[in-house]
Amino acid sequence: RMLMLWSVFLPLGRMWSLDARRARSAAGEDTTLVSIGGTALLAQMFLVYFMSGLFKCNPHWLSGEALYYALSFEVYGRPLGAVLRQYPEMLALLTRATLVMELVAPWLLLVPWRNHMFRLAVMAAFLGLHLGIELTISVGLFSYVCAAGWLALVPTRFWEWRVGRAIAVPFTKLFGPPAGDCTKGAEQQSLGARIRDRLELCGQGICLGLLLLMLAGNMENLNFFERGTVLPAAGQELTRRLNMHQKWAMFAGPLKNNFWFVARARLADGSSIDLLRRGEPIPETPVPGDVGDLPNHRWRKYFLNLKNDRYAVFREPLAHWLMERWNAAEPEERRVVQLDLVLIEQQIDYASRQGEYTARVLARIGEEQHEEAGNFAEALRRLEADGGGLDPFP
Repeated sequence: RMLMLWSVFLPLGRMWSLDARRARSAAGEDTTLVSIGGTALLAQMFLVYFMSGLFKCNPHWLSGEALYYALSFEVYGRPLGAVLRQYPEMLALLTRATLVMELVAPWLLLVPWRNHMFRLAVMAAFLGLHLGIELTISVGLFSYVCAAGWLALVPTRFWEWRVGRAIAVPFTKLFGPPAGDCTKGAEQQSLGARIRDRLELCGQGICLGLLLLMLAGNMENLNFFERGTVLPAAGQELTRRLNMHQKWAMFAGPLKNNFWFVARARLADGSSIDLLRRGEPIPETPVPGDVGDLPNHRWRKYFLNLKNDRYAVFREPLAHWLMERWNAAEPEERRVVQLDLVLIEQQIDYASRQGEYTARVLARIGEEQHEEAGNFAEALRRLEADGGGLDPFP
């Protein structure tokens, strides 16, 4: 959402867009842009990584154990991550290398000498980082959004090189060359052009204010000042209303408790099954790595939120939905008469998976009461009435 905000203040439509296609006849040669919007976009990409590095400056990362724990968090894990856990020494090296890169590499974006070379090197390093993340951990659209952000910062010199021209050719044929300034010459003096120029100036002023608000908000997250806050109450309220709050602390803290959910259902014929695993019998002990039938990252994030008592209002509606879905597809003798939504946790030990299991029933509904459990919309309204909201994922 922050990249979309800064894009409002940038002429991204001049390249590879329908606007550029319609303006082929007005193509111009100027591809250089210096604006507050461009500064804000660069600052945003800088803060994503540098702030993440600052949050990681803790014993968890300095000891080299952080990636092992992150890959052991199987709700987000992928098969390659499970393989890499078998090599803790290599993960320790990658942990420290990631920390150093996030703290140092963003500053190279600001080097004035041969900036295009430093920028391309930083982009390659972080795109490689996101490729590694995507192959080992499920983080939704985060890596793809970051890659899109870097695309807007590719230096002009890259597109002048042979490899850049080869990449750009099919897009240029489809959409046309960069759209030029259609207000050149006498038209530049028209009333409409002057109004447009003043509106652009106002837009850059608004962008500057939002940029300062973003910088102050990131400083607020680090608690730089022992007394008071960086943002006054009005600034905090504006940040909340504009949905500009950001905190780049993903995987910064220790993740030493793995967890699974079980939807333990008792059927009318007396058998017990797990509705989160296509009706399979419940094993004697939990199966590590079996997070259940969660089709995508949004479902994984949803179940992660269910652990938090703040979102307890969603537990019974989920159990109600699972029971209703099963009973609608099964015969009478296979209907669910009681359902327990169970949270199972296990402590993660470095280089060992021998931690003890704990189980906790988060919700229990019976056939006679599941109609009263409500639905997701009602649960969301209750949560909003209490002043809460779902945690966004980066």
